[in-house]
Amino acid sequence: MSEAEAALDSALAVAVAATGRHGASLEDLWHAAFAVEPELASSVDRRARLLASLERLAASGRIRPWPARRARFEHSSLPSLPLVVRAPGTPARERPSRPVLPADLRPELGSARKLDRIRADEVATLVAVNEFLRDLDLARPSVPVRERSLEIFGDEKRLEAIRGQRLYAIGVLSDELLRCFEVHPPFVFQRVSDSSTALVLENHHTYDSACRVLKTDPRDIGVAVYGAGRAFCASVTYLANLDPAVKQAYYFGDLDSAGLSIPASAHLVGQSVGVAPVVPAVGLYRALLASPHRRPAGPVPAVVVAGLIAWLPEELQAETSELLTSGHWLPQEAVGLEVMSSLGLWF
Repeated sequence: MSEAEAALDSALAVAVAATGRHGASLEDLWHAAFAVEPELASSVDRRARLLASLERLAASGRIRPWPARRARFEHSSLPSLPLVVRAPGTPARERPSRPVLPADLRPELGSARKLDRIRADEVATLVAVNEFLRDLDLARPSVPVRERSLEIFGDEKRLEAIRGQRLYAIGVLSDELLRCFEVHPPFVFQRVSDSSTALVLENHHTYDSACRVLKTDPRDIGVAVYGAGRAFCASVTYLANLDPAVKQAYYFGDLDSAGLSIPASAHLVGQSVGVAPVVPAVGLYRALLASPHRRPAGPVPAVVVAGLIAWLPEELQAETSELLTSGHWLPQEAVGLEVMSSLGLWF
């Protein structure tokens, strides 16, 4: 078991144990999961990761197994997830204590008293913030989110999870109140023109080839970006830091499960913060599909492929589906320097 899996298992077990006989709702489980691993919120396999963790906990006796025929499930996507998970052997008379806000809650946090069914994790958050605000010198500067999170919670990533939850959504907490600001993970890039369009390449060899071609023929591309694989799911927000602004980001990567899930996830993350949409570089993908360099891989189930190819335009979906379900993939390096140089349309 990896460290990430162990940390997720522990967080979910604690969340279930804290809920008494009523059990932890699916919402409670997501809150616990995102608190320990904020990156999970933007991961395409987050449902599978959550279910796998719950199954490990049930197998080890740390939570009560859910009977498939009687349990209620959330079916909005695959895999289906149980709506409620309970601790093993919880006495019927046991009731969880109702979370209580501190009596000395500062005026800046007063709106928290209006919350319905405040959760224990929210109270813990507000207690820590209350102490921070009590001792805050207003002459101190704003700092990056992770620095402030470490100061308040002793955990540099906790505030990132909280920023996506209810206390931030309804304005009880804010970056302004906590005197912090978001820092977008940077990526490697080269500016080749003043165009408002970016081209993101998954792998660094193809990035180098694209830069060499674009130096002499920018093709209406302003910035060439090295996505660095799955790192782009987080660094996509750095598009907002570029000047002049990027209005559209074309993406080109491997045609496999990871290569398709990365830009789809990056697009969703980027849209949530208002950066440029991430769309397929259709001409480059068309050239990749025409390549003879098919590599063997395990066949991808059709139901999974349907989700992966949804990011592609309809004209490329059928051929990509056949590629993946037949147990093959295509490395983007098949569209290298020479192919790029001779290719008429990249987009």
